[in-house]
Amino acid sequence: MISSQSITFNDLDAQYYAYSKRMLGDLTRPQTIKFINNNKAITETQNKITNSYLAYTDGPAFEMIKENSNVVDNNLIHDIDYSNLGTGGEGSINMASQSQNITFSNNTFHTAGNSEGVRVGARSKVIGNHVYNTSLLQHDGAAINVGIDEQAGTEIAYNWVHDTPKAGIRFDGVEGAAETGKYGLVHHNVVWNSAFNIIKGDTQGTYNNLMFNNIITDLIIFNKASAGGLNYSSETLNNLVGTLQGRKSGTSEQLAVPGIVANNITGNTSEILSHLKGAYWGDFRPKDNAVNIDIGTSNSSLMTIDHLGSSPDIGAYEYGDPNTWIPGHSHSIASNPVPFDKATNVDLNIELMFSQDLKQFNYDVYLGKNIDALLPVDKIDNKYSLNDLSPNTQYYWRVDVIENNKVTTGDIWSFNTN
Repeated sequence: MISSQSITFNDLDAQYYAYSKRMLGDLTRPQTIKFINNNKAITETQNKITNSYLAYTDGPAFEMIKENSNVVDNNLIHDIDYSNLGTGGEGSINMASQSQNITFSNNTFHTAGNSEGVRVGARSKVIGNHVYNTSLLQHDGAAINVGIDEQAGTEIAYNWVHDTPKAGIRFDGVEGAAETGKYGLVHHNVVWNSAFNIIKGDTQGTYNNLMFNNIITDLIIFNKASAGGLNYSSETLNNLVGTLQGRKSGTSEQLAVPGIVANNITGNTSEILSHLKGAYWGDFRPKDNAVNIDIGTSNSSLMTIDHLGSSPDIGAYEYGDPNTWIPGHSHSIASNPVPFDKATNVDLNIELMFSQDLKQFNYDVYLGKNIDALLPVDKIDNKYSLNDLSPNTQYYWRVDVIENNKVTTGDIWSFNTN
């Protein structure tokens, strides 16, 4: 797509569309889907990829070069970039090559080789995505990475990021660089089972994130000035994280978190998760009467921190919010189950949840101990609540979507109680 605008690719099924030529002695990066704007008269390209499936391809899933105001929404993208013929800074999804104002939203993206998973464009929004199992084959990297020039005006929010050997979310900086990134926002994300999360630069806002069980440390607000870690004017507020420090390791002075740091809760993993309904199976909401409810602060100079009750809660979810957000793509059948499919040690009193993007349809929800004999679950007070489940038991459940009197049978999911 060269110097084109206002073109939408919707409902694509793209598989095996790019490939390495290394057996022919060609070690250049595979040619993939590209959007390139070489026409300076086109100030907003406004191209879109929506409701599509991109999988099993080498090189990046797609690249955006000098694009502006594009949208990538509600796509399933997986098994990408498995030979890594390129540099580590290109990304398995590359939107940072002089592109800006890109909205990357409601996508599920997993299993990719490049050190950078989602490479974010300038002044962009990365919102409501489920990202995992990325950065598998290269040194360094992050599942969601924002470079120095791309941080101002960029917002990373309402994402789940997990199970990656590198960083989860990173605002980057470079040793000895003349400039540092500024004015980015990272808020209401849930990150677990990554290496760490790191915010470099200055005047960055890091709010209401939940980060736990990350290998090195949970959240670093970097304080090494020579490597882009100023953060003198940054705000770190209302985060529920296992560890919060200024570097991966070092002296007490080096580990000190710079900037405005207030109303965060830290502790070991069990302490952090004790405030939540069921983090190990995907319910990250505060428990009834949890101590993290209404004790946050909305006193921020960088963004408006919305909340219910008297003050914001600590962590990514607000207690009592009627619209529990579940990130990732949705399609013609229900998706994104909570409890996670095949979850274990699930409590005996839970609420079944699934993708909220299908709320315009009606549903029938079924549950049972026998996969061939599932029974309807009643919806009470707009919730599929289950009480007094049997201990040490495997349950199966399914959500059927009803549209214009047509029933679409959903996948069968399962979980085991504790």
